Amino acid sequence: MRILFINHSFPGLFASLASALATDSGHEVFFASSYGRQERPIPGVRKIRLGTNETRTRTASGELESMVMAGRLALRSFEQLTKNGLAPDMVISSSSGGYSLFWDTAFPGAFRVSWTESVPALPDRDVALEPVFTRHLVQCRQALSAHLVVSLTAGQPGLLNSLETSVELPYAVDTERFARAQGSPLIMDEQDVAAFPELVLLAVSKRQTRDPYLARLLTSLLASRPLCHVVLFCDTMTTRALMKEYCASLPESIARSLHISGMLSLNKYKSLLGKAKALVYPPGCVPQATALLDAMSCGAALVLAGEGHIPRILKDGLNALVLDDFQEAEDFAGRLSFLLDQGEKLRAIGRKARQTVYTHFDQKKVLPLQVGFLLEMYGIWKERGDAALREVLRTREALQRRAHTES
Repeated sequence: MRILFINHSFPGLFASLASALATDSGHEVFFASSYGRQERPIPGVRKIRLGTNETRTRTASGELESMVMAGRLALRSFEQLTKNGLAPDMVISSSSGGYSLFWDTAFPGAFRVSWTESVPALPDRDVALEPVFTRHLVQCRQALSAHLVVSLTAGQPGLLNSLETSVELPYAVDTERFARAQGSPLIMDEQDVAAFPELVLLAVSKRQTRDPYLARLLTSLLASRPLCHVVLFCDTMTTRALMKEYCASLPESIARSLHISGMLSLNKYKSLLGKAKALVYPPGCVPQATALLDAMSCGAALVLAGEGHIPRILKDGLNALVLDDFQEAEDFAGRLSFLLDQGEKLRAIGRKARQTVYTHFDQKKVLPLQVGFLLEMYGIWKERGDAALREVLRTREALQRRAHTES
């Protein structure tokens, strides 16, 4: 069988899956991308370089123009692939970059699999003019033109699960690559944050740059813990730029203990998690499943605000700490400060978090399940058609719901 992967970067989220499928001599595997940070070849995988669209924008309309152009450029490459007699039997694509925007036109006879991260909620009006809004629309368009929609999940219900072609599969985490590491200097603002006596990682989103709650939380926490330093983990480049302005507006006594994380290498990221006492998701910051799993695999002690979107795998007091029943920023800061004094408890939480990932998401266990599932669904679709595939997925979903209810 000929299999084509599509993603904006090589190999991105498909590194392990593409490698696993390529080990079967009965498969011919291609990978289409516009660029690749990891240029090491994957044995058995042939790369296809897609045309790049140099548009850089931070608006929803500009992002749409950029993605449509990328989709049109990719369509030409895919049509040439077919003309060369290399039309795929199965196409597995993310929606990143818009390269599969017209994949149903390019590969009408192929089994199309939309491979996505679980989306817990619709983007709201606060981001209606931002690129993330357009990206979600494109993701929905791709899902509707797919035969199978795979939502990768960490036990966090996804928005696309209501589709009759959708199914949840667990993430596959490389637990050997994502493991606790310490010792490397971590220079931020010309300072080695690894040398600070106490370090806390705080996840932040764009919305929080407009909310006085964050400033009150930081002020209260740092006033009670003068030796503490906080690294702000920003979810996007836009958030990072806004957070720099935000921190500059804070009193010097607070700002000097704050550090904004830029793009980190994997080794520096692991060192940061290894040095920090806790990774905190304050109120208003929704955790992304893949980021949670990577951090948990590295042994991070998670502290989260208990206000929805908490994955089912997280158990308060076991592999995470969930703070709820608070109303004021000062209350949250006080409870967080209390936890930071319980070093052994936090370390135990981190150890259990890693064990959770190893038990349920280790790629050595999950990848064979993902590969087997894809091949099984392809066989059903190929032999019996769309209706039979949807019926199998409905039955599977019903069994999963019953299992969750009984557990």
